[in-house]
Amino acid sequence: MCENVPAENIKVTLTRKSDMRIWTFSKERSDGFFNVNNDSSLPLNGCIIFRPDDVGGYSHGDVFNVKIDGLDKEVSYNVNFFDLDGDDSIFDVPNDDETTSENSGKTVFIDEDTNIQITAAPDVFPADTQFKAAPIENCCSDTRCAYDISFVCNGQNIQPNGSIEVCVPIPKGFENYNVLRVYHVENGCCNFVPSECANGFIRFTANSFSPYIITSEDLDGQAVDFSDDDTPAEEPVENDEPVNDDTPIEEPVENDEPVNDDTPAEEPIESDEPVNDDTPAEEPIESDEPVNDDTLAE
Repeated sequence: MCENVPAENIKVTLTRKSDMRIWTFSKERSDGFFNVNNDSSLPLNGCIIFRPDDVGGYSHGDVFNVKIDGLDKEVSYNVNFFDLDGDDSIFDVPNDDETTSENSGKTVFIDEDTNIQITAAPDVFPADTQFKAAPIENCCSDTRCAYDISFVCNGQNIQPNGSIEVCVPIPKGFENYNVLRVYHVENGCCNFVPSECANGFIRFTANSFSPYIITSEDLDGQAVDFSDDDTPAEEPVENDEPVNDDTPIEEPVENDEPVNDDTPAEEPIESDEPVNDDTPAEEPIESDEPVNDDTLAE
């Protein structure tokens, strides 16, 4: 770090990607050797040193994630182990110019668009088999990416006659996740598939194919329906339209009823008129009597 590091605040988390085993190192507790060197007289001032116990050895292709907390900012990186004298063909980066090749007697399929590579024994697929792989867009997000992987022969989808190795490039933006998992979606349910990450790829073994999901989430046993996002979005629109059409049909019926109510409402008005007629009708009778009396008097 080239500067003094507060040893009491430092915590190192070491994760082996192949089996997700975790070692932790701090001043209070350590799963192995741990030291923070703040001796300014030495060239490694502010150096954080750790070594895990009970590792069981290191193998070609092992990947360890290191996460350091307690500094001004979080530090996280991967350590990849490789054997200079070993067979590293499994870690070869796929060649975009080839789609099918022979690799030490094995059949290799490579999808040029996704760069997904399939390695299988020669008798796993019939001749003229074509390999297809495509992302499932409505199931891709910042934490998961789904692929539809299939094999076609003579116009028919087929399954491999044995186990094959699948090599998928780690999706962009997923490099910093401490844990990546693979799930095989069968009958709408996510089933966990053991996998390992190395050299920018995530690798797993499979013997049947339908959608596969790479994610940082724990989806084991969860249901996934890739058509859920599209189907229900159209149905409510279609159902709402006839509902709106029915509403104005009912309104005129309701408007007719108050019209009928208004008609009898006029009857009390007619009944009030005779009341007014009775009042003046009595007055002329009273006024007529004196008139008649005067006439007789004459």
